[in-house]
Amino acid sequence: FTTLDRWPDPLGRQARQMSSAVPYVVFLATRDSRYADITRRWWGGQLPITELDALEAIARGDRATATRLARSFPDPDSTRASTGNLNGTRWFARAEVWAALGEPQRAVAYYEVMEPMRLNRNQNFDPAWPLWARSFLARGQLYEKLGDRDKAIAAYSRFLDMWKEADPSLDAQRRLAREALARMRGEAPADAPR
Repeated sequence: FTTLDRWPDPLGRQARQMSSAVPYVVFLATRDSRYADITRRWWGGQLPITELDALEAIARGDRATATRLARSFPDPDSTRASTGNLNGTRWFARAEVWAALGEPQRAVAYYEVMEPMRLNRNQNFDPAWPLWARSFLARGQLYEKLGDRDKAIAAYSRFLDMWKEADPSLDAQRRLAREALARMRGEAPADAPR
């Protein structure tokens, strides 16, 4: 990030704006506010990034601010009715906010907006695609909380199918999904003693 920060403008500014998804995703993975700050700086103040502000408020224990910010998010139903691409990365983060606020129904609605036909296909690098796949683990967990066994099973199964060849560093997430799927089906976990 430091190297890209040092690139002279106007090329540097353009490269930082085009690369702003990288620190954004690193923030989502780590919740380290340094990466939220880099994202804001590279974003260039084009639009407010309220979902990052809300996640940072949650980390500080400021649920009131996070809730106020979350209420300003675009409505999933209106977005679903519109046409064109959407920023799947931002929708993933918004869903994460609602999940952290203990609002599983709202969180699921935000994850469900992330449909493949709506994700951006015009960029060389779009982190929304792996986040879309990862959203099925979160969806499964939320459906489970909501008591929707069939949707939870479908979400966990889809996640496992999409990540069957994922990097071994992601085994913990696959294990969570396998255990949850077995639990939802009333089966003993594969690694349970017999």
